[in-house]
Amino acid sequence: MGFRARKLTNLARSTIWILGFQLASAAFSLTSAAGPYKPSRELIELSNLLADFQTRLNARTGIKGLLIGGGSSRAVLDHIYFNKKLEMRDLDIFVVADRAVTDEYCKEIGLALEGPALGRFSIEDLRPRPRYNPNLPFPHEFRAGWGFFWIAEDGRIFDLSVFDSEKTLKYNGVFSIDRIMLPLDGEQTLEKLAKKVAAVQPAQLSRSGLIRDLADGYTHWLSGHAELLGPESFMRDPALATLRSIRTFNKLRIKNLPPSFLAFVREAMKKAGPTHRLQMGRNFLKMLEDKEAAEELKTLAQAEVLSAWSTELEVLLKTIREKELVRILKLPRIPYQPRGPPEAMGKYLQLLDSLSTYERLKLLMDIATVEAPAVTYEVSKEIRKISPSLADVWSEGSFSEACFQSQECRDRIARALSSETLSSGERERLVVRALLGFRKPSDRETVFQNLAGRRLGDYNDFQKIWMVARNGYYTGVYNPMHLGHLEAAEQAVRDMALDQLVLMPTPATGHNETPLPWETRMEIAQLAVKNRSGLVVIDKSYESALRESTGKAIAKLVGSDPNAKWFHVMGSDSLTRYLERFGGTRDPNITVYAIARGQSVEVLKTLVAGHPGVVIGKGVAKASIGGQESERSSSVIRKRLQAGQSISGLVSAPVEDYILKMKLFQAPKVQQGLCPDLLTESPLY
Repeated sequence: MGFRARKLTNLARSTIWILGFQLASAAFSLTSAAGPYKPSRELIELSNLLADFQTRLNARTGIKGLLIGGGSSRAVLDHIYFNKKLEMRDLDIFVVADRAVTDEYCKEIGLALEGPALGRFSIEDLRPRPRYNPNLPFPHEFRAGWGFFWIAEDGRIFDLSVFDSEKTLKYNGVFSIDRIMLPLDGEQTLEKLAKKVAAVQPAQLSRSGLIRDLADGYTHWLSGHAELLGPESFMRDPALATLRSIRTFNKLRIKNLPPSFLAFVREAMKKAGPTHRLQMGRNFLKMLEDKEAAEELKTLAQAEVLSAWSTELEVLLKTIREKELVRILKLPRIPYQPRGPPEAMGKYLQLLDSLSTYERLKLLMDIATVEAPAVTYEVSKEIRKISPSLADVWSEGSFSEACFQSQECRDRIARALSSETLSSGERERLVVRALLGFRKPSDRETVFQNLAGRRLGDYNDFQKIWMVARNGYYTGVYNPMHLGHLEAAEQAVRDMALDQLVLMPTPATGHNETPLPWETRMEIAQLAVKNRSGLVVIDKSYESALRESTGKAIAKLVGSDPNAKWFHVMGSDSLTRYLERFGGTRDPNITVYAIARGQSVEVLKTLVAGHPGVVIGKGVAKASIGGQESERSSSVIRKRLQAGQSISGLVSAPVEDYILKMKLFQAPKVQQGLCPDLLTESPLY
């Protein structure tokens, strides 16, 4: 472990010391009901369910025991001691296989045991269970096993984690209160364990030997604090970990996140990979079920982690007043019964109504595997706007639920339905393309006929035009790449329903200022597009072609997939010069997508009326810096850096961190007399 990792670990430990000893308050009264303990009907039903599960699992795998863990263990103990309702949308169960667990092994278990009691096996949720072990080499992680869900018709989730060995269990859970486990086996049912537990004082339970609680988690839970045991585990998915932590802190009556904890989370976010979108959606729904959901949401916005999932949602929660948020979260009427609590789904829909169509569809489909009927209904409303016939087929369920299993299909559906430029006919064909794309090629013609009949013509013709890749490229100096570039690029991906857009930092420039070295701008670009769906940076193998001319690099890129439909993205300020130079589009097979800047969309459409290969997109918003509007401009960023001013809100957080760390743009470097090259000039800002 390096010095930086040690420093971060110490920061996390000091954070939890603050939480535990300065901000904590008692969570529960320790007085339990008088008289002999009598298990409730709900506990007996759960005990019977787990006993049946144990029997079937043992017959299939030879695994004998199981443990109730996570939040489920605390819920069961609170029910036993304080008669709190036994309400768990997720039931967290751990088992030890005493073997190397594989995804295929877990898939066999999931399929074998699915049925009315547990629900449908959710294969899309089958994923590894990474854990943090400080004794291993950096990054101190190992795969402890695999996990997956069964989802019942009423939305309840049976969450099973299958671990390789007993010793890996001690690394399970980030906080001490997450490491409480209730052991059950063939002889000891939950009902029997509950009677034994009830005979022990709650404060003495952790050391009674009846449960597994080496970190004194239940004692911490009762006294209203928690100890962070594996801070580096936040590095895997800090957005998801923070969302879960905020719910945990709220249960402990901790209302405000300490500055040191926020600093730790923001440091983790700079190094984070993509968040798990389904898990974010599921846990966000859980947060909406909480009585103090509005307060938790404002705390989540304060932590600044939601941008890993939805920038629009983070901006909404940051700017909206809590009273208005409470009003929005009042239960609306929804015309169907969701699998889970209708309150949570209703609140989710209310929040999403404040977002763009694209973001709303993405966040809806993130929870599709747990709320398929509701999401099918909501998406069908958007499809109906362009094609009632296609919406009817989608609403039957088989097509929608199959699509929900594929991230590519979900992304393509969201882009096709949210385009503000494409016609209804084009958008309908792109939806059909999305529904065919993840199917076997041999099945596509049959599926096409079921979806469209003869309405969209012959399948062979459709395949040649619509079943090809939709790629774009976006050239520029990017000195440096900023949020205006990224938002314009993402708009192009949405508006033209692109599969990917390649950003191409060019070595030369027509500006009167020498840019940073190409290698540095490439590194900044890689940081900028990190975790942004649909955006990629040109491969470094194109360097020699780029240094010769931008046109040669473009020709090489287009030639790498000659069957694809290609789009050239640029700013409208470059469009006039582009049209003058080429007398129209440079290549009749390439569509130009120009983003309005400084002129209205209507004026630009008049300008390109005689050029059918040019499409105009709306402009992107300005930045808000210190409460004032500012152009998202590379030159503005350079000037602010030279003046020692903040560039927060103009570039992404990883880019800002890199620029400040490397002390870039600290002094102006002016070089006169450079020969301009139209195609290497920054096409936007």
